Parts: sequence; C-alpha cells; structure tokens
Amino acid sequence: IMGIALVVWSVYVVNLSAQQASAQPVQATAQVEGKKTFDTTIWGLWVTGGWAMYPLGLLSIAGLALTIYGFMISQTDKMLPTDIVSSVQTSLESLNIEEAMNMCAGRPCVLTNILGAGLQRISHGVLDVSSMEKAMEEASVEETSHGLKPINYLSIIAALAPMLGLLGTVSGMIK
Repeated sequence: IMGIALVVWSVYVVNLSAQQASAQPVQATAQVEGKKTFDTTIWGLWVTGGWAMYPLGLLSIAGLALTIYGFMISQTDKMLPTDIVSSVQTSLESLNIEEAMNMCAGRPCVLTNILGAGLQRISHGVLDVSSMEKAMEEASVEETSHGLKPINYLSIIAALAPMLGLLGTVSGMIK
C-alpha cells in the first residue's frame, strides 16, 4: 500500500512540475532544419521525445518508488526490533521455549522468523542442533530472498530503460 502511495505521489509531483514548467516557458527555442521549433522546458522536451517518454517516465517513477521502498524495509527497527530481542533472550535463558515461540509468532520480522523456524524443531524438550541449524539456514535464505525482491525489480528496470530510450531515439530518427 505504501509503495502504491509513493507511485501516485511521484506521478502527482511530475505532473505538477510539468505544468509549472509549461506555464513559465523559457525564452530559448531551437530551430531544427528550419522546420520545427520547440521549447526547451521540461514539458517541451517531454513532448518532443514522443511516445517513448511515457514508458520511460513510468519506469523512472517505479525505480524511485522501489528505491524508497527498499530503504524503508531495510531499516534496523523493521529487521531487528530491540524491544523483542531482550524479551526473547530472557525466555530462552529461562528455557521457556513455548513463550519464546509465541513471541516469535506474535511479532514477525527477520529475526523472529529465523529464530522461530529453529525453535519449531525442538520437540518434547529434545534439542536437535543440526536440525535447528538447517531450519534457521532455510529461513534465513527465505528472508534474504524476500528482502531482495525490490532489488530484482530495480535491476529489470535498469536493463529496460536504456533499451527503451534507444528505441525511442531510433524511432525519432526514422521520423
């Protein structure tokens, strides 16, 4: 939901700046082989860019939104909340495994998801260290891949945008 709000806000800011730029045009104009003139405002360049500017603008806004979202989800408080660390540690030191598991289930974050996966492997007070390690490794791989999804989308955008820009350039040269 937050990502959608960022995208909508970014579109609003771009439209607002384009309207302001078109309301106050710069006096400089360029003559292209005596045929066309265009304003060197942001909106003038946008219109001159043609159809390719719209998908490039969307990719730019999506890249910015994904970057902001990545910074928001990778904050220390979201990954390792300090208030739950001490309470889970106290429960584990007193060997109250059930309470520690309930705390991990009640407050999902990277730390509690990984720790909870290891604690679920304790059955009837029997501690199987290798099974716990394997469960925690699997959970950490899952948490890491979940955290890297925005970066994967960013890499797709970073690969598509230059190709789309070149396609727009070639399309403009053909016209």
